[in-house]
Amino acid sequence: RRERTRSRHLVASGEHLLDSAEAAWVESDDIRSLYRFIGDLDPLHKALVLLYLDGNCYQEIAEVLGITESNVGTRIGRLKQRMKRELGKTEEASTAAQHTGSGS
Repeated sequence: RRERTRSRHLVASGEHLLDSAEAAWVESDDIRSLYRFIGDLDPLHKALVLLYLDGNCYQEIAEVLGITESNVGTRIGRLKQRMKRELGKTEEASTAAQHTGSGS
């Protein structure tokens, strides 16, 4: 009886681990794409993104970088649009490659 109970719990736990591992793999691809995007930025924009992702408010970012708050907001907005465009292209290319590969 104890063996059956242990087996049941181990299988359920194993399924959960597989789901978690798959979710981590997807997240790691997204994170790699984000790192690649940030790595390609010029130093000012790289600092801007990192300060923003670190949770700093526009005023703090402006003080650190020596630009105005409105400039911070404008640049962040433009970087978000650019990131959506560029990371969207990467996602589309990845999806197309998966569909092409699965049809063979």
